[in-house]
Amino acid sequence: MNTSLSVQWEVAIENEQPDVHITVHEPSLFTVLNQQFYPPDTHLRVDCVSISIPPADVTFERTDRESGDFVEIDQELLKTYAGTFERRFVWNMTLDEDTELRCTSTRNGNKYPATKAIIVADQFFTVFSAFEKSDKATSRELPNVIYEGDNVKLTCVVPNEAADWDVSWRFKNKTLELSGTEVRGHSKLLVLDLKKLNMLYQMIRSDPGPMPEYLTELPIEERTDYLPYPRKFEIARENLEICAKMGSVKFGFVEKGYLSMADPKSQIECKTRLPVAIKSTKRSFDVELQTMLFEELKIMCAIEKHPNVISLIGAVTTNMRKGEIYLVTEYADSGDFLNYLQKRKDIFHNGLFDDQQKTESTRFLPSGDNLSTLDLISFALQIANGMKFLATVPCVHRDLAARNVLITSSKICRIADFRLARRYADKNYYRIKNGKQIALPIPWMAPEALETLKFTEKNDVWSYGITLYEIFTLGGQPYPHVQTEDIKAFLKSGKRNEQPEYCHYDVCSTFLIINELKFDCSAEHLFEKNMLLARIDEQLHTELEKQYKLEEWLMTNRPDIQGGTFTSRPENN
Repeated sequence: MNTSLSVQWEVAIENEQPDVHITVHEPSLFTVLNQQFYPPDTHLRVDCVSISIPPADVTFERTDRESGDFVEIDQELLKTYAGTFERRFVWNMTLDEDTELRCTSTRNGNKYPATKAIIVADQFFTVFSAFEKSDKATSRELPNVIYEGDNVKLTCVVPNEAADWDVSWRFKNKTLELSGTEVRGHSKLLVLDLKKLNMLYQMIRSDPGPMPEYLTELPIEERTDYLPYPRKFEIARENLEICAKMGSVKFGFVEKGYLSMADPKSQIECKTRLPVAIKSTKRSFDVELQTMLFEELKIMCAIEKHPNVISLIGAVTTNMRKGEIYLVTEYADSGDFLNYLQKRKDIFHNGLFDDQQKTESTRFLPSGDNLSTLDLISFALQIANGMKFLATVPCVHRDLAARNVLITSSKICRIADFRLARRYADKNYYRIKNGKQIALPIPWMAPEALETLKFTEKNDVWSYGITLYEIFTLGGQPYPHVQTEDIKAFLKSGKRNEQPEYCHYDVCSTFLIINELKFDCSAEHLFEKNMLLARIDEQLHTELEKQYKLEEWLMTNRPDIQGGTFTSRPENN
């Protein structure tokens, strides 16, 4: 006889706590700083969901307009859905004000809430400006360009109920005081009213205050906001005569001029004028370009004299309203180095002078307009000497190239052009990220700088290697058969410039070390290596003394003693 036995099992399952959440279904929201905002009158579907084993009781609440307390939403406004383990309320509503929602799951006397804030905002976080021309505006000013003295109103719009936002206006390292705050609808307007834009220039020229500790070790060009402009460098406009244009740089012009002595002590000094180079912006009323030139000025003020670095004499900054900001440096009478090399190809002698009557120092600086391999070696040593000095400041030049070196008739090289902001790109440049928009010269950049867009003195070492190529090709273009946009891939493949035509073996060895990126030693040591600067030290020391004497042209309290110039001989770095 067969006997069947039926057994029924019961299993009790319970999750640790309900899963409770609120979901808002609306594609029109926008998010700022991890907060979600919705335009007014937006139609929303909001779900209050509880998933629980066994099912839990659910309530759906919103904040009361008057008291701010949570009150249960009218059940007639909700659609209810119930599943085996899920309870869901759906609320279709039109958003008219900020509100906070709470979905609560209750089981065994324990409450498990989820909350969500819905914030109304009329518009996205934005900044807009308006301005009106100064009563001193001239017909030369462009109608859509802001100039010094114009009335400027800046408005920052933020959602009225944005939580944990601290909004302030800053210029450089200065916090500006708000002119007013206005609540309009669901937005808050933070207004900065600059009655006169020359406030900005006053701030630029004022004492920047103490430098934060974390900036003290950075290169000098990264600290421009905290660099002062010492008033001792200010030149009276009537003492400066601007003459012929000598050329143009990327954002401005360089003109030859003459400087009269501020405090002449004799009739001869009254009649004597100093030849100078004067740098100005291409658009004299452009506030941005004026600021760029002023940053370069502050860097040059902070750099000490050196015979292979162009020396600042002073500047004219007191009348920016008329577009007058002039950076005045010593005059290098043979012009820019690249043009100098290219013009002397026909007279170049590919060999070393061997005149036994010359001293060691003058052998490295042969006189006259001739050009030999010995000159090229001298130029290479001098530029290395100047770059070694800048590395000790520290100052990362970022754009070392033959075009940015000047040369005197006595064949002394001066590194020049310390501008920071290169914001207008062309086919030979591209832009750095993070809004800086600093255009950079691709053919002179190291491979790692092209990859990371970070610049250190090691990038200057690479640029020095490319400058060596320019020197020993008499101004040749680096990578002559490679398009600028292909240089990055060209270098990544391991290819380099070919050996320059006039580069002797020993010089080529240094050239190859630099271009193979063998940076086992510091940049300062590499610039110093094998440079034999003692051979031209006396000539460079004389040049340094001449640079220090330039300070006398701006002194207003010079000692009334004939021949009184220095209290001590300046040291040659």
